[in-house]
Amino acid sequence: MRKPLLFSCFILWTLSACNKAIPHSDDLLFDVGLMGEWEISSRTVNGTDPTVDCCEYLELRGDSVLEDLTGFWFYDDGDTVQTEGTFTVDTLEGDIQFYHQNSPFNRNYVVVSYDVIYLEHHAGSTYFEEIWRRQ
Repeated sequence: MRKPLLFSCFILWTLSACNKAIPHSDDLLFDVGLMGEWEISSRTVNGTDPTVDCCEYLELRGDSVLEDLTGFWFYDDGDTVQTEGTFTVDTLEGDIQFYHQNSPFNRNYVVVSYDVIYLEHHAGSTYFEEIWRRQ
């Protein structure tokens, strides 16, 4: 009697687990491939490879409006700097406009794969290229 009851419970649990929605999959940002938690993998400055310290993180989250390409970002350098704000993605131009306390900044982006994004930007005459990996 117990085996059929346990088997039935297991089947119901398995079926209900398969029907769970992927978090945030209704947000347009999910389709772009940028949502999630990212850790820096490499950074090139003006074509040279400086050492990347461990534990630099960027989190990109959606907002309450699912039909737009805006959201919230959070950055942690793994040491003392923690910064946050909002962002907007322009899929035609391939860039992200970040906003933080009235000082916007841009990053061009390429979604290499589900687990890898490439960001690039200029700061004055300095050119940065970064590879971020999904956590």
